Amino acid sequence: MIRKLGAEPAAVIQPVHVKSTLENLNEARAGERYEIDSMYPEFIREAKEHNNAAAIRSMEWALDAEKTHARLFSEAIAVLESGWLIAARNFYVCTACGYTSETPESERCPTCNLPWEKFEVIR
Repeated sequence: MIRKLGAEPAAVIQPVHVKSTLENLNEARAGERYEIDSMYPEFIREAKEHNNAAAIRSMEWALDAEKTHARLFSEAIAVLESGWLIAARNFYVCTACGYTSETPESERCPTCNLPWEKFEVIR
C-alpha cells in the first residue's frame, strides 16, 4: 500500500529491552491497545478522507488482527498471573491480513478470504 501511494516503506530497528515475561506481555498488549484505539482508526479516517478503498480495506484488516492479538496477550497475562502453566499450542496466522486463530476454522480467512492452506502455523 505504501509503495502504491508513491513512498518507500522503511523500518527503524529500535534496541530491544527484554524484561520479565509478564512485563513483556503487558507492554505488547499496551502497544496493541494503542494501535486499536488510536493508530489504525486515524489511518482509516485519513484513508476515507482520500477515498482510498484499498487503504481503508488494508487498515481495517490490520485493525481486526490487532484486536485478536490484544485478546491473546490478555489471555496469556491471565494465565501467567494465575500461576498456571499451559501446554504449547498452535496459532494460525493469515499471511495476507494477519487474522489469527487458535483453531482451523473454515476454508478461507474470514477477514480477507485467503485460502486456509496459505495460513502460517505458529507454535
